[in-house]
Amino acid sequence: MSILYASNSKADFGGPPATNATGTYNDATRTPYAIYVPYNAATSFVGNHPAPVATITWYHYRMAVASSFANYTIKIFTVRDVAGNELALIKVYNSFMQASANGDTVVVGVSGGPALLAGATIMVDVKITVTTTDVSIGVYANSALVTSATAANTGGKGVASSFGFMNIGGWDYYVSEVIIADADTRGLRLTRLNPTAVGNYTQWAGGFSELGDDSLTTAAVSGTVGNRVSSVLATYSGSDVISSVVASIRGSLSVGAVGGVSNSLRIGTTDYDGVVIPLAPASAPYATEWTADPSDSAAWTAAKVNATQLGLLATA
Repeated sequence: MSILYASNSKADFGGPPATNATGTYNDATRTPYAIYVPYNAATSFVGNHPAPVATITWYHYRMAVASSFANYTIKIFTVRDVAGNELALIKVYNSFMQASANGDTVVVGVSGGPALLAGATIMVDVKITVTTTDVSIGVYANSALVTSATAANTGGKGVASSFGFMNIGGWDYYVSEVIIADADTRGLRLTRLNPTAVGNYTQWAGGFSELGDDSLTTAAVSGTVGNRVSSVLATYSGSDVISSVVASIRGSLSVGAVGGVSNSLRIGTTDYDGVVIPLAPASAPYATEWTADPSDSAAWTAAKVNATQLGLLATA
């Protein structure tokens, strides 16, 4: 599996939107808040992501319903290709999710449960497949397939590269733990560990406070290739089997000769740098995944995660 995106940051959903940190709509042991998708939110809460290696993209998120969707028809989730063409849509029809595949024509699937009633919390996984012949969507609730649709794609729509939470014609809901991958995301959970203290490196202007505040107006900045910054992370106290450690950032070109960045892990006295990420003038999200501890190629454990600093390396 390759993680294309993993975040619970409001900065990644244009606006940024409001949040709720009470634990009512988020799992407070994993994320600091849930992202609010209010009544009549169109496609403003949109996130871009890298294209999958092949034809399949999976989207995972935790959905918490604040007000009942009974007796409404509501658009709640959209997926688009790099040209902005809509590929698929999830609607809620009389409390149940309904898949729509948007290829040469729009094909609507049969709606299915569980019901999105007030107080419901559902793990949603969405499988999007785009080939030269078809566009298909499968929607899973708590790992079970509940609705699907397939439409012909002779018009050349591309693979998925952006998604959006919407709420056209409905009531309020919240989302958290967003994961995007090129393989099955069912059963995955996201635990966010924020930077909490200065790490081994302080060569950038700004550090852990700017990197972890979810603001689009503050940042850590470097204009010198080779400069590093690192942060100590919040303690992980969960008991999950850890499938990956993912560094998620937003970045853009700023000053000097720097043209890219590498996410980096510092373990002991060694830095393990991810692939170079070329930056663009516009701010965008980027992610680097480590499926194993790079210091010994063995599986991650809570103790290993807690001994790791998260860093950035400025590159040409």
